[in-house]
Amino acid sequence: MRRRGFTLAELSMVLLLIALASAVVMTVYARGRLLSKRTLCLNNARNLGIALHLYAQDHDGFFPPEEPGLSVLEIYVVNRDVFRCPTVSHRKGSPKAFPIDFIYRPGLSNQDPPNEPVLADDQPRHEGGANVLTVDGSVQWWPGAEWRSFADEVEGRGEP
Repeated sequence: MRRRGFTLAELSMVLLLIALASAVVMTVYARGRLLSKRTLCLNNARNLGIALHLYAQDHDGFFPPEEPGLSVLEIYVVNRDVFRCPTVSHRKGSPKAFPIDFIYRPGLSNQDPPNEPVLADDQPRHEGGANVLTVDGSVQWWPGAEWRSFADEVEGRGEP
């Protein structure tokens, strides 16, 4: 008599292999999503750096003062989403009508040292660190401890 079909052991082995393969794929996919959000946030910070330098060209080399701060850059950007980090979920109708997910250090100009930090994520939300924009317009990822020293200097606080 010929046997047709699979035994329970064979079937459970196949299901186990499928589950392991999907776990590996989902881990890689999740990591890729996090990296893409970090890169988009880095790009937003770079675009804000361009807007800061455009503002500085119009204002004798100085970046915006503390008031009105970064919101004055709205006329230099095409899309308001550059003021946001894609890892932060903002609800519609939130009390913060113009959300800005970056901290800004006013009082600098384009004549300050090129590696002086000007702007950074308002929290170290990218793998324990944050994207930081320097005076020269470059953006780097800083570990949480370095970001914390910048945040302390700007706002007198550490990690929220």
